[in-house]
Amino acid sequence: MSAEQWYYALAYHLSKDLELGFDLAGWWDAHRRLPPVNRMLELFAEAVLARIDGRVVVFVNEIDTTIALPFSDDFFAAIRACYNARATAPDYRRLSFVLLGVASLTYLIKDGERTPFNVGRRIELADFSFVEARALASGPRSTEPRADRSDSRRLHHSHSPKANRPRLDEIGCTGCHIQNLRVNSDRRVADVETRFNAAKGIFNRLFAAATMLFNVVDDGQAFPQLLPKGKSFLVKKIFADFKRHDLGPAFHERQYDGSLVTKFMTEPLWGVGTTALYGHDGRSVNLEEAILRHGGEAQQSRERFASLSDNNQRKILEFLATLVLFPPDDTASNLNPGNPGTNDPQDPTEHGSINLGALFQIPDEGPE
Repeated sequence: MSAEQWYYALAYHLSKDLELGFDLAGWWDAHRRLPPVNRMLELFAEAVLARIDGRVVVFVNEIDTTIALPFSDDFFAAIRACYNARATAPDYRRLSFVLLGVASLTYLIKDGERTPFNVGRRIELADFSFVEARALASGPRSTEPRADRSDSRRLHHSHSPKANRPRLDEIGCTGCHIQNLRVNSDRRVADVETRFNAAKGIFNRLFAAATMLFNVVDDGQAFPQLLPKGKSFLVKKIFADFKRHDLGPAFHERQYDGSLVTKFMTEPLWGVGTTALYGHDGRSVNLEEAILRHGGEAQQSRERFASLSDNNQRKILEFLATLVLFPPDDTASNLNPGNPGTNDPQDPTEHGSINLGALFQIPDEGPE
């Protein structure tokens, strides 16, 4: 989705939900010389605040998804601009934004050259305790609370570990373990997204969908060239900066000649849920020990983690356990879907795979 489409969709819902009663399409076209984010700001000034006398509260849901948009920095900077405008334009004191999702304030604007999102107040919604939630376990028709093991199990699974993502920001892990990194020129030939799919998945009930990212260029030869599109690409949930850091003596490594290597490249966190052992040398047997082993440049983050309650430490470890990698040789995909329900899952033709070679297969030559 382009910035133009996204901001117009936002303007459309504002106009509809607030019943502004004006020609939005005509107004939007009349201001087309302005960038989309500036049109949104003008919309608040000329249409929203000018037509509504009372308070206006705009709820923006799933901001963890919004952050992934390539133009999200402009959007959150615009919200900050509305807040700052209160100093000179009193009408803006009637305009507020509620951002709902899994993110911390400091992470909303990712560009380090821009002023951070330093306005607003974070409100953390804690899970229901068992005592608070057990009255809901029997449903709305019952007035008698039930407390049994099945209730406890339901309550435990009602909380998504992914909701604990902002805690990495709080203790400082994302200073080096940066969640998303942008590649300016993408040299991949395909994008592969793996999801849980009970109908199509075979091993682990996972199914991958590959999208082609190359252009077919006719160079006069028998077979055309397949060249990567080379567009900008956001690598999501990699949690790394690919820089070298000194993490203290516990990570130092002595060489055969007696010299000491003190700096190592940040290990990406994607896959830590399925790739024990940990550390560049594999000396940490689990994620908790790997965190507590940190020192040097990460000493402060290590101390913040150590000072958390057992429950909050567990929440961070639960989130890290969601960062898993899938074996491409054994995951069915649209490139090799296999045979769901097969009685012979050990046969590669039956269990499927993420077979990128299929993208370049010459039909007359038959399968590889």
